[in-house]
Amino acid sequence: GPITGEVVFTAPREVLQLWLVEGLRDLMIAHPGINLSILAADQILDPRRQRLDVILRVGPAARNDDIDCLTEVPVQPVLVCHPDLAARMGVEGEGLITSAELLRFGAFGPAGPMTLRARAAGEPEREVEFARQTVITDVALAIALARAGVGVVGCLEPSVRDDLARGRLVEAFPGFGFSTVPMRIGVSKGHQTPAALLVATELARSLTDFLAPAR
Repeated sequence: GPITGEVVFTAPREVLQLWLVEGLRDLMIAHPGINLSILAADQILDPRRQRLDVILRVGPAARNDDIDCLTEVPVQPVLVCHPDLAARMGVEGEGLITSAELLRFGAFGPAGPMTLRARAAGEPEREVEFARQTVITDVALAIALARAGVGVVGCLEPSVRDDLARGRLVEAFPGFGFSTVPMRIGVSKGHQTPAALLVATELARSLTDFLAPAR
């Protein structure tokens, strides 16, 4: 019979806003008996304190000891900006960016210098420091401002895949980038209910479909 119950699901705002709208829509339509609460949070939350059922985490610091992981997929962070900004962006010394502004949202990236890995074998890493930073609490707004030429934004490649394909955004430093980071989705070890397992499985399937073009 239909699965019912309450499920608390948490994920970073970037994934919720830009990756999972259709998956959540399909889930809510197909399973009206599940009372779903969605918690958008960029920080790592303790499922025991927050009473979390299904958890999606992204990043090298994403813990895996308090969830039963259903899916783990590598995703690529990128630094992107408008093509015109990339063409005129000034670089000084060891990599100090003086003419570009970093649009920083949520918990993405450090406030200080960023270390970028050279894509060419044998080339050294480069430290990049932005002269100015603007903190924006909404990921979609930060990407929209980058698309409008305001500054550079760091996000996950699937979030801007269409913009990169159409040329509306380009990588700020084509020869340098970040290592991939894990994206994990699973069920909290303390809340393995049928409803939670169904939500985790359906959202994992939706994410697999969304990320398929990158594979």
